[in-house]
Amino acid sequence: MTKRLSAAVLAVAIHAAMPAARAQNRADEAGVRAALAACVAAWNRRQPQAFADTCLTDDIWFSEADDSFYKRFRGRAAVLGLIDDGVRSTTLSWEVAWIRPQPDGTMAARLKQQVDTASGKRFSSDPSFARLRRQGNDWKVYFFTSHERWAMALITALDAPPPAASAPQTPRPAIAQAPAIPGTEPAAYAARFGSPPYSCAYCHGLPNQREDSKRGRIVAVAAAAADGAAVRRAMGDAHLGGILRPGTDEPTLTDAHLDAIRLWMRSLRDGRAELLQGVVKIHNPRSPRDEPVRIIALRAEGGWKLPRGTGCVVGKALAGGAHCEVRLPADARGALVFQLRRSNGLDPQPVRVEIGS
Repeated sequence: MTKRLSAAVLAVAIHAAMPAARAQNRADEAGVRAALAACVAAWNRRQPQAFADTCLTDDIWFSEADDSFYKRFRGRAAVLGLIDDGVRSTTLSWEVAWIRPQPDGTMAARLKQQVDTASGKRFSSDPSFARLRRQGNDWKVYFFTSHERWAMALITALDAPPPAASAPQTPRPAIAQAPAIPGTEPAAYAARFGSPPYSCAYCHGLPNQREDSKRGRIVAVAAAAADGAAVRRAMGDAHLGGILRPGTDEPTLTDAHLDAIRLWMRSLRDGRAELLQGVVKIHNPRSPRDEPVRIIALRAEGGWKLPRGTGCVVGKALAGGAHCEVRLPADARGALVFQLRRSNGLDPQPVRVEIGS
């Protein structure tokens, strides 16, 4: 058979296979839409285990936050712990924007999620993003996030060209993460310890904690501790009701872990300063669900002056997760000091940023 004839035969075969492939894609998309509808129906029956059985694979990664770094909500047990209250108390809606087959045989879906509470509040996440794969005759969700920025990044990556091949690189030696980095959320903060599992992120991350509540004092107590051992003692004391004793008694939660958590609690209480080339960023690392905090003091020490028109000024409100910037003049030497207003049971202390040599 000549090369020209072989090419013609191949073209005919491909052309003949195209309708069958299109029909299969339509069937798969219909199956995915039905699976997503079944997920929503199971959620709205207010039965977490039924939702998991109907909708999720055993290795599901399901998150309402950007979990790309810590990967803390992977597997059914972690996911059920995350969604249990939500399934029991809210109504879910997923509006499908599009469904796309992927080269590995899975399906990707862009969704608009709406969650309605019994009190009438509605929370919308657009986009949300899901990945599904076949499990027997059914399509099941093996990845989902309603975090809009993370979802958009994953959606954008679907359309990105594959990276160009590069020469193999010699692996860099692993560098151990410092156990305590001021102002940085440590992995131990979101890890679950004890039985039943406890998480620092869950306990004090609940919104609208009263100042006189036990959980409402966790950040203040931990931030005031001298070291990780002091955090352990404080979390088990009666003045916090011993609510964290089952977690802090866990031997794998070391004093080094707790010291890292202590420094993170301190940044939640006081705010966090980041010194970069020619600029100081003042961060409010608290949750966006918390009330914004205001800057009540901002001054330069050492003979230099704050520039006019700086993004940080006394009286400025910073929402959770937001920051403002102070551009430093070339002659800045000494320190920048700021302080946040007292709020939500927290009494922020002045933060001093050393500048120059």
